[in-house]
Amino acid sequence: MKLYARYVGWVYIKSFLIVFLALELFYVGIDLLTNLKDLPPSANLQLLYVGLTALSAISYVLPLSLIFALIILHVNMVRSNELISFYALGISKNKLILPPFLIAFFVTIFYVGLNFTPFAYAHDYQKSIAKNTAFSKSTNDSFLKFEGKFIYIKELNSAKQRANDVRIFDINGTDLLSTTFANHAKFKDNEWVLEDVNQTFLPQNLELGESGFSKVKSENLDALRGFKPKSIESA
Repeated sequence: MKLYARYVGWVYIKSFLIVFLALELFYVGIDLLTNLKDLPPSANLQLLYVGLTALSAISYVLPLSLIFALIILHVNMVRSNELISFYALGISKNKLILPPFLIAFFVTIFYVGLNFTPFAYAHDYQKSIAKNTAFSKSTNDSFLKFEGKFIYIKELNSAKQRANDVRIFDINGTDLLSTTFANHAKFKDNEWVLEDVNQTFLPQNLELGESGFSKVKSENLDALRGFKPKSIESA
């Protein structure tokens, strides 16, 4: 890397860190003043709340910091005549903007990667501490396909490995073979145990005089082997 690129990159990083930390402290301070009465009495939970607030603020602070740092870099270089000096040395605008652009790009990629980790739930954890309730990570209104079956799940709690209002549609091509409705389900031994189940089997030969559909009710039914809660949540 050339000397001018290292210099511009270092000044941009320094400006970014200053702006980022300032905005983080401002956000956390305002949040604490707003929700001070809702904080739990435990010192450990208060420290945890502050940390989670700082993490949840990154979503708002990071884009602003990247932009403001670039503005500060440009203003400082103009005031100190560094920008004119670089132009006099034959360095183009594109070459000067490239180091900040690459730094901002990699920081953004890193932030996107963080959202594939528990970091994405920092805001939910923070709110659960303020409300003094246990955090429950749930997924709502999931509609997926698994081994030729279309599955609708109203609510999934991956932590407890339980689901509410599960509906399974067994389809062969364009023909509906059966439907399975369960009020509740629990994932156990690599399969789902459906509770309070209503099954409807449709006839394959739709002709007058042939047998019609049949209904079966059962308390428990094993189904969807290998259909793990994590795969549902990731989808």
